[in-house]
Amino acid sequence: EMILWTDEILDFLFKAFTKVDTSHCWNTTKCWDWFGGEPLIYKQKILDFMRRNKDAIEATTDVEYALTTNATLITEDFVEEFLTYNGAFIIVSLDTVFLADDNRNHNEKSMKQVLSALNIISKHAGPYNTSVTMTVSPEQALTIESALEIMYRVGVRNFLVNPLIYNKTEMASWTIESMQALRDRALRFADKYKDAVLEFGAEVAPKKTTNCLTGGKNFGIDGSGDVTGCFFFSNDKK
Repeated sequence: EMILWTDEILDFLFKAFTKVDTSHCWNTTKCWDWFGGEPLIYKQKILDFMRRNKDAIEATTDVEYALTTNATLITEDFVEEFLTYNGAFIIVSLDTVFLADDNRNHNEKSMKQVLSALNIISKHAGPYNTSVTMTVSPEQALTIESALEIMYRVGVRNFLVNPLIYNKTEMASWTIESMQALRDRALRFADKYKDAVLEFGAEVAPKKTTNCLTGGKNFGIDGSGDVTGCFFFSNDKK
């Protein structure tokens, strides 16, 4: 859990992170990613870290500082300060805007909070730096065009659509027809809104970029120092 991360451990890790040489990689940019669970439970710790390391952050040109959140705890004050740092951006995880198909336990109030948060992020970051990652189930594929349009209207222009493959207990029930429905509806949205950026991904990253585990460079570190090949497994001591 985030509470295990002391200021000393975070600063030590960050110092080592900034010294990693990526000049031999096809993509030389490094990414420091706050994720969870929900990292904004500890928004003050995140801001304190950024403030302490402001000089180092501003001095780097090859590092991105990402925050991946469900956006329910977003505040305008946080967004305004976080995005002042060089290379900082926010990614929102939101699979659908329709409660009937939602698997994240949203209610009407929390969904309104998320849509409001997307509008706030867009206002401060610009629409093309306002990104939503959607992990879409076969059921959600049927309403994805409408969901994308609603997010577009609150200021989002950058979408990553990941077909859900495994939902922790069983494989998702994709058929050729449901996958085709996802593709057709998403591309219909893209044809209608030419200024939107729409990518299809593979669970955690856009195709042709970096995925975790085998052959990837992504890894997760938890507060006790354990390293895993995928951030989904971070802090899992089983």
